[in-house]
Amino acid sequence: MLDIRDNLKKVQQAVEHACRRSSRKPDDVLVIAVSKTVEIERIKLATEAGVKALGENRVQEAKDKVAVLGRPVPWHLIGSLQTNKAKDAVQLFDWIHSVDREELARELDRRGHQARDPAALDVEEQDQAGQRAKRSRCPKHGEHSDRYAERKAQRHFFRCHSLSQ
Repeated sequence: MLDIRDNLKKVQQAVEHACRRSSRKPDDVLVIAVSKTVEIERIKLATEAGVKALGENRVQEAKDKVAVLGRPVPWHLIGSLQTNKAKDAVQLFDWIHSVDREELARELDRRGHQARDPAALDVEEQDQAGQRAKRSRCPKHGEHSDRYAERKAQRHFFRCHSLSQ
């Protein structure tokens, strides 16, 4: 576990250094430990070492890991999400970072009402290049991302975080 603790400490120091250079507060930055292809025992050690969030890019891998580990910290879906996996996603993840189309937002809303407490899921939109959208045009709609986010937030299940700040 020492290597995990040491690595986490190095990452935290790098974040602090970057925050000082950019006049930001380190507490405003969340480091997400990506658990893709990592064994469950190492993930458990990472949370015990102080990791504050886990990221997974595949719903099925997360399903297996959450079944064993539970929710020691929030889980983030950091990969793309197919609409047919929305039901599992709303049950598994606290954050979904890749809502890139209205159809997916509607399905997450529908599935969320069936599966969880309203507003228990946070979403961030993503542009077609896989980047966090920031005042960009949203796919298919031609709307600025803040207006697109507003429309998604009108769904009553999830909170949408504005990325245009």
